Amino acid sequence: MRKKIWIPFLFLLFNSFFTKAQTCDWKFVQHLIQEENYRDAQILLQEVVAKNDTVTFLKGWCLLKSKQPDSALLVWQNCHSKTQLGAICSFYSSLLNLYEHEYSKGVVALKSIDTLQLNTNEKLLQQIFATGFFIAQKQFSSADSVIKKFQFNNFMVSDGQKEIIKTMQLFKTAKHRSAFLAGLFSSIIPGSGKWYAGNLGGALGGFIVCAGLGGVAYEQYKKPVYKSINVVVSASAFAFFYVGNIIGSVFVAKIHRENIEKENFNYLLRVLQIAADQQFSPNQLFQ
Repeated sequence: MRKKIWIPFLFLLFNSFFTKAQTCDWKFVQHLIQEENYRDAQILLQEVVAKNDTVTFLKGWCLLKSKQPDSALLVWQNCHSKTQLGAICSFYSSLLNLYEHEYSKGVVALKSIDTLQLNTNEKLLQQIFATGFFIAQKQFSSADSVIKKFQFNNFMVSDGQKEIIKTMQLFKTAKHRSAFLAGLFSSIIPGSGKWYAGNLGGALGGFIVCAGLGGVAYEQYKKPVYKSINVVVSASAFAFFYVGNIIGSVFVAKIHRENIEKENFNYLLRVLQIAADQQFSPNQLFQ
């Protein structure tokens, strides 16, 4: 008789524990997210056993805002792309793949979105994202073909459309410095290659050092015993810094190019991030 009494009690206790494990205080999670306390919100969400797109999206959001993009990407990839929240996760997954320069994976994530789950604004956002991927890969003709579809009559996305066009102009008009020309200029006039690449301090320093050592070597050469050790030492020093000045100019030009490309790429990421954040907010899930 006692065993029969304990059985329903244990069942109720287990059911209560399991139900609690699948739920959490959503109002408190909302409060933490609004206060940008993403780490504590993430801890609460980790306690939720049930797996659904809402929990998956919020977990990924908190990880992203906690500056853990790799972890956020792994979480969002588990979303079902055929649902509305799954479509949102795919938008952010494509953005994170772009951040990692995984262009093919980002395009796949973007194409996996079910357009039936998107409203008008989100369809226009998909166009902005597609343009962004073309720009990142410098496929400007393909980007232009998408931009021609922009109508700028929707204030919710028109800013994003204008910014993505501005971004493409930045990529197109970026003034890169030729490493070959930088080396050539410095071989003619020491330091001029660095000046061409935008490093004025390095240009001045390179010119002074090479001119000084060249002058010393020439003075030593003019002496009667021009084959003395002083000539060898001074000429060797001049040759070393002269060649270094050419190689340094080549590297400065390459670094200048990489910095411009990195700056433009980061600008592209910010444009897409802002455009996405304007459309999607975790607070919409709590309404």
